[in-house]
Amino acid sequence: MTELVDHHSHGAATPAGVDGELGIGTFETLLGDAAGARGRPPAGVTHFDAPLGRALRRWCPPLLGLEPHCSPALYLARRRELGGYAAARALLRGAGIGTYLVDGDPGGVLGR
Repeated sequence: MTELVDHHSHGAATPAGVDGELGIGTFETLLGDAAGARGRPPAGVTHFDAPLGRALRRWCPPLLGLEPHCSPALYLARRRELGGYAAARALLRGAGIGTYLVDGDPGGVLGR
């Protein structure tokens, strides 16, 4: 398998944020920002329903021992259960990226 190069790296979000738990609302805000969708999604849907959210729910849970498309609450509970380091390590390794190119301050980017 060919390893990928990530040319726009950011730090990995861990289950415990600066102000405590990375809850579903905070995680969804980060997900919306990553998709370029500022603010709240339309009524009746969440950022987990957008293409990026559906991709996350398909590909990330199996890397943490869960079924694809599990609920966002179950996914975040598993991340908390594993702990920030172990969850980030499993997700980053599962991405298939062999090289991370960091522009600017590398603070927050996890090592191998």
